[in-house]
Amino acid sequence: MILLTSYTEHLLFCKSKVWKVQMKRYTALLLFQFNVVVPSKVVCRRTCEKRMITFCAKAPTDALRYAKKYGAESEYSYKNHEHHTVYFQFIGVLDILELAIECDKVTMWYDIVEMNNPMERKHSIIPSDEELYCSMNR
Repeated sequence: MILLTSYTEHLLFCKSKVWKVQMKRYTALLLFQFNVVVPSKVVCRRTCEKRMITFCAKAPTDALRYAKKYGAESEYSYKNHEHHTVYFQFIGVLDILELAIECDKVTMWYDIVEMNNPMERKHSIIPSDEELYCSMNR
């Protein structure tokens, strides 16, 4: 089975038959943790990663299944510099969103919220360019 991807329509080839399958774009926010195993020590506070992925699926149930599978397949482990095992573990899907007609090809997340006077308070809400550059260079 071969899947050719585009944003709105996919062609699915299977046993010399071709079907047009309408696919929807989704984005999911996944949560992972770095769990360092230290003998005789329980560490409750852990470094975590929030990862956003974008993909196509036929239905919301397929999208959730894909996001969970992606997360589970992203797990790995290694030994740190102190020879302790570090497990990068998938915790779960924090949020999932269908990127519908209101989104263009580059949009991968949006959230509609209510805020008090956002334009008047933009200097306290929006980080400066320097702060954004620093967060990109972490």
